[in-house]
Amino acid sequence: MSSSSSSSSSLHYKYWYLSTQVIRYASQKKKHHTVHPEPIDGHFDLVKNLFIPPTQDLGHDFRYAYVTHTNQRGLYKLDLANMKYVKTVDLTPYNCVPQGLVYSSLHGLVVVDCTEPMTGRRTGQLVLDYLTDAVVGVKSSLVGQPYVTPDSQLVVTVDTKSRVKIVVQRVTEHGLDYLYDVSTTLNVSDITFFPS
Repeated sequence: MSSSSSSSSSLHYKYWYLSTQVIRYASQKKKHHTVHPEPIDGHFDLVKNLFIPPTQDLGHDFRYAYVTHTNQRGLYKLDLANMKYVKTVDLTPYNCVPQGLVYSSLHGLVVVDCTEPMTGRRTGQLVLDYLTDAVVGVKSSLVGQPYVTPDSQLVVTVDTKSRVKIVVQRVTEHGLDYLYDVSTTLNVSDITFFPS
């Protein structure tokens, strides 16, 4: 079981591989009712991941989250206020099953870490425009978990394909621009940013 919360929307999310439940105003002391997102094509699919945008330093509140389903090459855009799927983002042309996803409020970009559906092999990153869900960049040689700095100006990727390489990219209005990378023998598994 995993959970995540968003202070700006006063929603609390709990999801399992079988269903997604939302408890509105979970921090308040009152009787709570769970809300389920609407079914897709009349049935509930197995939810694999729920990517909820975090609060970032720029104070931008994202209205949508993305949901993935087991071994499906795509994202379902979820309206957080109404708990309704508003769009399906087909990533089949890129053979992308989303493994990880991060939001950058600067220029409204979404970076997706992709894997192949059957083998689970990482196949690179896609950069999406948050408003249109159009793919604005393909980084097939960059595999690994992306992280966005709190000010949304940089995307840092930990690439562990053959050895550990940390890749830093600048967020621009046109997508991501490579800045530099660092190879290391350290076993880096996660990155955390602290406010200055």
